[in-house]
Amino acid sequence: QSAATTALSSAGLTVGDVTRQASSTVPAGTVIGQNPAAGTPVAPGSAVDLVISSGPAPVTVPDVVGQTQSAAATTLSNVGLTVGDVTRQASSTVPAGTVIGQNPAAGTPVAPGAAVNLTVSSGPPPVTVPNVVGLSQQSASAVLTRAGLTVGSITYQGTTSSRLDGQVARQNPAAGTAVAAGASVDLIVYQLVIG
Repeated sequence: QSAATTALSSAGLTVGDVTRQASSTVPAGTVIGQNPAAGTPVAPGSAVDLVISSGPAPVTVPDVVGQTQSAAATTLSNVGLTVGDVTRQASSTVPAGTVIGQNPAAGTPVAPGAAVNLTVSSGPPPVTVPNVVGLSQQSASAVLTRAGLTVGSITYQGTTSSRLDGQVARQNPAAGTAVAAGASVDLIVYQLVIG
């Protein structure tokens, strides 16, 4: 634009209206059109209107929330954008691998090739296995269910103590272990042996 202004000034002409127009091929700040056209005879001091490239047209960020990470990458690539930083966040409602957030937000105009950061679900947060040793089998089952876990296999271990009959002797995984929601906990339960 500055070179064009100098060239017009040297020819005894002035710059008229300057408008900007997006172009994916002409660098920003470069003249992509003029009026009157080159070679047109005009009076000295006449104004020449210029159309200047504003660079590539901005791309509107698509909405990729709810898509899998790979589908989101494809959607962004199809409009000329890239995947930026990917952060993982636990979610008990959104399946693992699904996009739960994006930045910039959908509908934001950005430069072609810009990166969109994604927040992707890592699935439900881990559950800490509660201690059910010493509880009755029924109570242990209720405690595990409330914690979002399930009862796995139940093995019985003989005991001559009627006080221990029906109580949980051991558990696997042990109390305090972090496991996926819905994981099963195996119980070894005392069973009275009459002998």
